[in-house]
Amino acid sequence: MQIWKALNLITVLLVANVMALAQSTHNPEEEVRNVISRFEVALQKHDVQVIEELVSRDIVVFENGHRNDGWQDFRDHHLLPEFKASSTQYKTEVVRVVQKKDDSPDVWTIYVLRRNETSWKIIMLDWSVRRVE
Repeated sequence: MQIWKALNLITVLLVANVMALAQSTHNPEEEVRNVISRFEVALQKHDVQVIEELVSRDIVVFENGHRNDGWQDFRDHHLLPEFKASSTQYKTEVVRVVQKKDDSPDVWTIYVLRRNETSWKIIMLDWSVRRVE
């Protein structure tokens, strides 16, 4: 009898955990797209506070061979100087594609996100610009 009670309790706990996980990650792809979209809007607006909320403290950023380690390095040595120097506007779209050989985008962006206890955070960002020869 005790074993059935224990098994029932384990089953109830597993169901509760699965239900909680399902509610917290209702649509992970949509959540990730939302984070990336908010990040890119914040870039356009030069909104450092929102960007900070969306990235991990230990983010690693690569841009054309240069590396920033952590939020403070990324902010101080990449974002703030770039925001002062440029008001470049751009439009991006989050898609899943395999690039054809004859396509030549100007900028490739790769985001890596990880879910913490409450939300998705950008933990790695890679921006690469096509060189014009």
